[in-house]
Formats: sequence, structure tokens, C-alpha cells
Amino acid sequence: MDYINRLDNYDGPEIAKIALGEQYQLYEEAFIIYTKNNLPVQAVEVLLNNIDDIARAAEYSQKVNIPEVWSKLGNAYLDRSLIVEAIDCYTKAKDHSTYLQVIASSELDSKFE
Repeated sequence: MDYINRLDNYDGPEIAKIALGEQYQLYEEAFIIYTKNNLPVQAVEVLLNNIDDIARAAEYSQKVNIPEVWSKLGNAYLDRSLIVEAIDCYTKAKDHSTYLQVIASSELDSKFE
């Protein structure tokens, strides 16, 4: 990790892909690489898909405050049937593309409010 923090001129996305590989599973390192290379959507995907830390992803989304990142977080909340949190994220992202899924999940969980 220290080496990644000190590096400057390198192909970040390519190295992050290698770090995410099955052989290495360097998820924290990949997250740092994406963050350092200003790729917040990929960084939040690592937090959600590889590290599986939705609380940390929510904190990161708050920090970067980018619509695409909020949408990814909203999708993760929706997959976990956390409807209210998903709606909040979609609202921040101004993303209405998944409204049918939100309605269906709300009806399944009887969360009409």
C-alpha cells in the first residue's frame, strides 16, 4: 500500500484491474488506485462489489458527491432491500431510471411509505 501511495506516473486503471484479479485480490489497493486517479465510479464499485462495505461506500459517496456514484450506491441499497436509502441515493443522483424496480421492491417488502 505504501508503494501505491508513493507512485505517481503509472497506468492506474490497468494496475487496478490487475490488483482486482482473482490471483491477487488486492481490493484496498485497487480502491486507492482508483481514488488517486480520480475514478470515483470504479472506486465505489470496488467498495460495493469486492470489499462489500456499504457504509464505507455511503461515506465515500458523500465525499465525492457525483451522480453516477450515488446511482451505484442506490443500486446496492436496492439489491439489499433498503428502499428508503436507495430512494435517497437516487434522489441525490437525480436518477429515475430504476423507478419500476423501486416500486416492485417496495411492494414486495410492504414499504409503501
